[in-house]
Amino acid sequence: GRGEGEGHEDKAELQLPPGWVKEWSKTRSKQYYVFQPTGSSSWTHPTHRAPEACAQALMEGSTGEDAWRGRGGNGVSVEDPFTVQTQSGTLPLSPQAYRHPPNHFPSSHAWAPTQMLTLSDTERERERERESERQTERVSIKEGTQYLASRLKSCSNEMTTVEEKQKTLNDTVKALGTDKFELAEATVSVAAIIESPDAFVLLDARSEEEMLVGMIPGAITQAAFEASPEKYGDKEVVCYCTVGYISGGACKYLRNKGFSNVKNMGDGALLGYTLAKTAAGVDKPLVKADGTATNEVHTFMADLAPLAGEGMVSKTFADPAAMLEAANARMKEQVGV
Repeated sequence: GRGEGEGHEDKAELQLPPGWVKEWSKTRSKQYYVFQPTGSSSWTHPTHRAPEACAQALMEGSTGEDAWRGRGGNGVSVEDPFTVQTQSGTLPLSPQAYRHPPNHFPSSHAWAPTQMLTLSDTERERERERESERQTERVSIKEGTQYLASRLKSCSNEMTTVEEKQKTLNDTVKALGTDKFELAEATVSVAAIIESPDAFVLLDARSEEEMLVGMIPGAITQAAFEASPEKYGDKEVVCYCTVGYISGGACKYLRNKGFSNVKNMGDGALLGYTLAKTAAGVDKPLVKADGTATNEVHTFMADLAPLAGEGMVSKTFADPAAMLEAANARMKEQVGV
């Protein structure tokens, strides 16, 4: 029994398979492993991965690190990083499998007895450059969230009115770089949404964890919209997230796909909405999944909590920087920024 899982370390250093190196994550302050020919990475030591379970997870349509590591794990080791040991024998990894890092695995056909992937020196160099860029972005995001937190803390004592909170919220949205989505002509104010709620369909662009805490009444998910966009063709669809940054990326993505009726919520999006509603005397402006009114709101990071409406109870991510890193990676893939 050698153990397995995140945070596991052997007293005796395990030998890495060919092509793998150790790196240190400044964002999560922990060790991870990189397969240099492609830039693919894993929190788990390569010899701890469970190929059989991994292959099964991919066949079932799973994506992300769970598929990469396998569900449950069975302790099978991979001696050759270009092959996977299964009950059916040794299968080479397809090009699709190693073309995608752990969080971007294709949902099917990733494991197949196809021609073994070979990378030229030029391709290897490009992959190294991409990984270097990803590392730089991780450091930049970590430093950016720390800077944003320090700015919010420095002005928190000065925010005594709704107007002061709204100004700080607007400044925060701008500091995050939301302008890069170029949505000035495709932004709807919180006031307009509150005044004429039936004129809009609100699209919650946040994660499931955030939505479970509380959503704007009547909002739909991005998945629901993309499944049946024709249902909303005669209305303006307004994306929102905590402050309008991640929803700005979602809005840009959908508009690029031809949905010109999709816009982004301005004025600090969800937090701006709670500010306006609580100022109007609504003490529970959001709803749970079952429709129950709530004063709980997911503020992404603790330092944004003071910008929520009066009496709102904040819930946050354990690692906001990591969540922002994932969101930025998704935006870069979808809209190129």
